[in-house]
Order: sequence, then C-alpha cells, then structure tokens
Amino acid sequence: MRQFSTLSRLLAPLALALAAQSAAAVCSVGSPGLNFGAYDPRSGAPLDSAGTITVSGCVAGYTITLGSGSSASYVLRKMTAGSYHMNYNLYIDAARNSVWGDGTGGTSTVSSTGAGPFNHTVYGRIEAGQNIGAGSYTDLLVVTVIF
Repeated sequence: MRQFSTLSRLLAPLALALAAQSAAAVCSVGSPGLNFGAYDPRSGAPLDSAGTITVSGCVAGYTITLGSGSSASYVLRKMTAGSYHMNYNLYIDAARNSVWGDGTGGTSTVSSTGAGPFNHTVYGRIEAGQNIGAGSYTDLLVVTVIF
C-alpha cells in the first residue's frame, strides 16, 4: 500500500482550491477548486457549494481522505481571516450528512477501483447565522490518496 498527500488550501472569498501533485506516474490527484462565493451572515440558509477531486492512474484502486484543516476535529472545520474564524465542513454526499474525513470519529472516506480518471464531488457547507468579520477566509487541508 502506497500513499501520498498534497496540501490543499481553502481560499476566500470563500473558495476551496484542492491543489495537487503526483507522487509518481502511477497515481495522480487534482482539482479545479470549490468556490463558496459571498457569505451573508444575515441569511437564514446555509451556503452550499461543490467541487471535484479527480484521481487517475491508481490501477489497483484507492481511498481518498481529507484532513481536518486548521481545526482540531472533523466535527467543525474552520476557515480564518486574521483573528476571525468561520465554521464550515466538507461532505461526501449531496445531502451533506457524511463528513469527508479520514474514517475516524464517524467521518467517511471515498474509495474507487480502476485506473480512471474518476471524478469525486466534494460538497461544502458554511452554516447560516455566523457572526463574522469581513475578509478573505482560508484553511489548509491535506488530501491523501492511499493506493
């Protein structure tokens, strides 16, 4: 079993860019990003968005895990802008019920078999009603592909 990781940055104004690099010619991962757009703290609805992680060349199959970012847990990830922070999370399903993590603490991972390329949707949500300051919020995540 081999694995490689790449650091990914959650950028703002509220965008997720999953930058990637190949560990070897055998398996690669990439993403054009996830953009949340403008967050309105007065809105009563969460702000949802989606992006894509593309994996190719992992002939024997693979599992994708996402790190918790700057947060100590997957329960609530945090983006920061200076001393401000905004809660968000990433999910494997459109209903946003299964948090995408490393498989521990009730989180889920995404797996597939074959060489691909395969596109995996990352569903993001910023919860409504957060009293935050204006700014560009960012977070740093580790995307790990185990193959």
